[in-house]
Amino acid sequence: DYRQAPLRIVNHLSRQLDLPPVLFLGPPEREPTEREQAGRLRDYFGLTVFDQDAATRLREWLRQGAAEGRLVTELLAQAEDALRRWQIVLPAAGTLERIVNSVVAQATGELFETVAGRLPSRLREAVDLLLEVPPGDARSSLFRLKDYPRAPNAGVIKADINRWRLIRDLLGTQTGLDDLDPRIVRQAGELGRRYDAGDLRRFAPAKRYTLVACYLFEARKTLLDHVVEMSDLFLTALARRSRNAVEKQRKLLRRQARDGLRRVLGAVDALIEAEGDQTVAAFREAVEAPRLAQAAAACRAYERLEQRGELDAILPSCPATARSANTCRAFSSCRSGPRPAARSCCRRLRSRAPSTPARADR
Repeated sequence: DYRQAPLRIVNHLSRQLDLPPVLFLGPPEREPTEREQAGRLRDYFGLTVFDQDAATRLREWLRQGAAEGRLVTELLAQAEDALRRWQIVLPAAGTLERIVNSVVAQATGELFETVAGRLPSRLREAVDLLLEVPPGDARSSLFRLKDYPRAPNAGVIKADINRWRLIRDLLGTQTGLDDLDPRIVRQAGELGRRYDAGDLRRFAPAKRYTLVACYLFEARKTLLDHVVEMSDLFLTALARRSRNAVEKQRKLLRRQARDGLRRVLGAVDALIEAEGDQTVAAFREAVEAPRLAQAAAACRAYERLEQRGELDAILPSCPATARSANTCRAFSSCRSGPRPAARSCCRRLRSRAPSTPARADR
């Protein structure tokens, strides 16, 4: 629309054409004049109108981009660039958006059908079980898979590992998604994460199976990163607490060890200077044996603190830490073993459900 052009540019052209300045651009006096001028400009620049042939060509081009997993906004900007390269006049914004949305919707539906057809029947049955809400329960099994906390402690890490094992058991060894474009799997998995079980049950079977399967496929990888991150935070916090405890204890024992060392060294000097006929009882009384024993204990305590103080500070939490470490080692090995059925996985998820009430997943 030429009326959208800035007046500074219009007046610049007017000066070159020896025309009076323009304050505003109004509608043309004759509509045929505007069409004639637009046709002359198209002929001069070698442009063509957006007709049925151009629309068909654009749809074919958009279908290839949609099959690669590109978003609507990305395809819309690229479609405008493509029409400019083809020297085709851009249609109205609403027309172009409508074409892009229709092509993306059609390509997405075909993609869902293709992906769902590649999924094994065992995985499709598992998806249906995940979306079921048992009687007397407010959550589906899929909701429990999505609902994992972020606190870095041993219990949470072990729960995340258990969720990863459940997802691994549900997916099995062959999912039919390994050779798909990762961008398509990632986008479908993100959609599957956003929808709850009630929405997914209302979708067509092909769309439902694709979104949930892609979510499980992506969650199997993201949970690995989550476990590693939480383990790092947990061990870092554990080391920080142990260092703080050791430093606090060091301030307390340093003075006692310094005074105790003086007393022990004084006892050594007294032993060297003692007369040969002095009895042991007299020597013990001279060096104050009970206080000397306390001084030696203070020195030993400080020495142990310096050598293995942080380890002693970590020992109270060793049972939970050891269980988490053993689970992480077994988890990192990723050994394949017998896979339980999908119904068994759902029962395992519900058995670990928290006792606190949660929102309904209808």
